[in-house]
Amino acid sequence: MATDSRAASDATPIRVGQIVRSRAGRDAGKAYVVIGLENERFALVADGATRTVRRPKRKNVRHLEVLPAEDARLAASFEEGRGPTDAQIRAALAELVGSPDAEGGAEAHGS
Repeated sequence: MATDSRAASDATPIRVGQIVRSRAGRDAGKAYVVIGLENERFALVADGATRTVRRPKRKNVRHLEVLPAEDARLAASFEEGRGPTDAQIRAALAELVGSPDAEGGAEAHGS
């Protein structure tokens, strides 16, 4: 058990605005943007489609993989204190990761 906590603490710290991929759960493999942090253990993530800015998903940070991709527009909106829109998140994920997810990308855009 001690190795798990050590491995988690050695991982890249999660920051608001980062692009991440879920490593565990039903949504494994799905890309998100971190839009908030509850504490050092949980992050609030959104994909702009099924998980919107108004209804983000709460994920354990140990279940998230930080991707090297970054989007300057998302970073700027967080720095300005207003946060990105769902459309900006969808566009950034599509540009940086390809499709936001394999399961529900195109059909989720209708809502």
